[in-house]
Amino acid sequence: MNALVSMKQTLREQEVAQSLPANYYPYGLQLHLDDATIEKLGLDEEDMQVGKKLYLVARVEVTACSMSDSKEGGEHCSMDVQITHMSLDEADDVDDAADRLYKKS
Repeated sequence: MNALVSMKQTLREQEVAQSLPANYYPYGLQLHLDDATIEKLGLDEEDMQVGKKLYLVARVEVTACSMSDSKEGGEHCSMDVQITHMSLDEADDVDDAADRLYKKS
């Protein structure tokens, strides 16, 4: 398995997205879990606290790939992925684990 990579935006990326609401991570990386999904994952009220850190493991399927080139914008590529399997677990030492697993950016 590859090392986890922090998806937090760099200052430059944040400047580019300045017109959008303040967010440190790129569009599309936030997940919304509804009641049925929360129940399916076995989460309870204790797990659902703002600011609480959980460990997400997911398997995804690539559903689309796109590459383009334009005079004004230059090269651009994107990929859509669909989460097909996932788990959310408590991680007591999530910060320590992140230090070991994430590449520093």
